[in-house]
Amino acid sequence: MLQLRGNLTISYNDVLTRDALAALNALAPLDVDRRQLMQSRLDRRAERQRRHERIVFLDPHSVIGRTSIRVQDARDGKFAGSEIPADLQRQWIQGTGPAAKPNSPVAQSIRNVAHALLSGADGWMFDGEDALGQLETMSLENQRNLKLAIDRAPVFLKAAESVAREMGLEVDASILQARSAGAAIVDMARESGTELIVMATDYQKKLGELDLGRTIPYVMKHAACRVYICRAPMPENC
Repeated sequence: MLQLRGNLTISYNDVLTRDALAALNALAPLDVDRRQLMQSRLDRRAERQRRHERIVFLDPHSVIGRTSIRVQDARDGKFAGSEIPADLQRQWIQGTGPAAKPNSPVAQSIRNVAHALLSGADGWMFDGEDALGQLETMSLENQRNLKLAIDRAPVFLKAAESVAREMGLEVDASILQARSAGAAIVDMARESGTELIVMATDYQKKLGELDLGRTIPYVMKHAACRVYICRAPMPENC
């Protein structure tokens, strides 16, 4: 049974949504098995350290624990597995590099996410070993930071602007208030002498046709400079 400590559901209500809690409840029965696996890994590492043994590669002919797959077959990709979605077949940062530091304010911890994105990463992978090193509410803070970045929240945009300058990039951040986003972008580009406008859009259809909304068509029609449109990958169900 899933148990949440203290006031986590209140402090992290933006992360622990109803759907998230439902998923956690479904996974809770597997936690006993996960803890045993993690403990056995810790025990092996402690024993190796006690004996002053070096880390060695697995015997290619041995079988990976809890599977029927030989190590060499796994290295060669000779096993049945699901297809990797197109939007995940890109550069990833694996590990705790973009993770939040314990007890850090959002404005500080989210800088790691901004730095990773500005370095060209598309996402992150956290495995069980990473989870062992996450203290207290680190995993919840990581999820919150990623959500803020995806939503382009002001706290993330401000952090990204600061990190970009530290990386030696020229940044001119502005917030425009206008009734029409397209007109505001075109006017701003004209006044500042912009040479290129880059816009992104999801792959979405309306009445069977690709829907670009109102802003992108307006900018493409009225902007004097070049306009580049970056469209997200096509979903598998399209």
